[in-house]
Amino acid sequence: MSWATEADVLAITEVTVTEAKVTQAQYQIELFSGVTEEYEIRPRDLRFLRLAVAYQAAWLKGQIDVTTRTDVESFTQDEMSAKYANKEAAVLAPLARQSIKRLSWKTNRSIRLRRPADVVKTGDPDTRFVTDEDPETEWHPGWGA
Repeated sequence: MSWATEADVLAITEVTVTEAKVTQAQYQIELFSGVTEEYEIRPRDLRFLRLAVAYQAAWLKGQIDVTTRTDVESFTQDEMSAKYANKEAAVLAPLARQSIKRLSWKTNRSIRLRRPADVVKTGDPDTRFVTDEDPETEWHPGWGA
């Protein structure tokens, strides 16, 4: 099952697509997002994944053949040249790219250091980094895996 449906694509983009296009978009967004449907995903991230699939499906409809393109940095023809704005531009819809950038595991995350006094209290020098499940920040191992 995809993160978006044909109805979602129509509602978000006002473009009518087939179920096959939505499925194709789903797999492409899985590649770029680094996550599949099997993961437990928070509602906020599901919303951005739904947007990404919808934008990608609508964008795919207007593309000639995105699966057999060559990755190009720049090209020149008849004294005109072009260079892609980013490395995914030839295969990823711009609004899908923006949606993926807003996923929680694609953003910067701070690592909090414990105060030296806290390390002394526990006697464990490995507790100076908060990297495991942390109820204060609601971060859990496996998110963004």
